[in-house]
Amino acid sequence: MQHPARFTGNMFTKFRTLSPAVFASVSATVLTLVALTLLLALGACAPGAREASTDSGNFGVVEAPPEGDGTVFADTSPAAASGDGSIHDPNGISVHADHAAMAGLDPALHDAVLAAADRAAADGIELRVTSGWRSAELQQQLLDDAVVTYGSEEEARKWVDTPERSSHVTGQAVDIGGLEESLWMGQYGSEFGLCQTFENERWHFELAELEADGMCPAPPYTSAAERP
Repeated sequence: MQHPARFTGNMFTKFRTLSPAVFASVSATVLTLVALTLLLALGACAPGAREASTDSGNFGVVEAPPEGDGTVFADTSPAAASGDGSIHDPNGISVHADHAAMAGLDPALHDAVLAAADRAAADGIELRVTSGWRSAELQQQLLDDAVVTYGSEEEARKWVDTPERSSHVTGQAVDIGGLEESLWMGQYGSEFGLCQTFENERWHFELAELEADGMCPAPPYTSAAERP
C-alpha cells in the first residue's frame, strides 16, 4: 500500500496544472480525506476498540430479555398447602405430578392430558400444567386479585371466572404453560379431544366435541365472561 504522504505528493503534482483557485479547492479536499483516513486507521488500532465493538458477538447491541409466555394467572398465590390446587412453581408441574391440581381433574380430561403429554414428548416437548383443578376458595382469591389488577370485576372476569362458573373448579379445564407448549397443544390437542375454549387464553383447554373433520372448532368464546 502506498504511503499516504507519497500519495498526497503525487496528487499535488498532478493537480499543479489546474488553475490556482481550483488547485486550492482540490488540495483542501484531498488533505481532509487523508486526515480522515489516518484518524480511522488510528481508531481501529486503539486498545479495546475491537473488543468493545464485538462484545458477545452482537456488536454493541443489547438484546432485550425474552418475554414471558403470556400466561396471566399461573396459580402462584401464597397458600398454606397445595390441597386447594394452587401451583407455586411459575413453570408449572408435570402432568404426572402427585398434586391436587391433577388429581382433581375430571378422569376423562386427566387421561387426555396424559396422552397428549406422551405425544408431545415424542416431539421433544414437555407439557407442564400451570393450573388444573382449583378449589372454590382459590378461584375466589384469584378473582379478587384480578379485580385489583384490572380495576373492576367486569374486566377481571374476562380472565378469571367466578367459583360458581369456573370450569377449573369442576375439574374440567387445564392450563398449559409455555408459549411453544401451548401452541403445540393448540395444533395437536384435537387428537385427544382437547380444544382451546377462550380466544384470549391460548393456554386454557377443555374436552370438546370435534368438527366433522376431526379438528377442534374455533374457540367458542372471546373470554370467560362471555360464556353463558
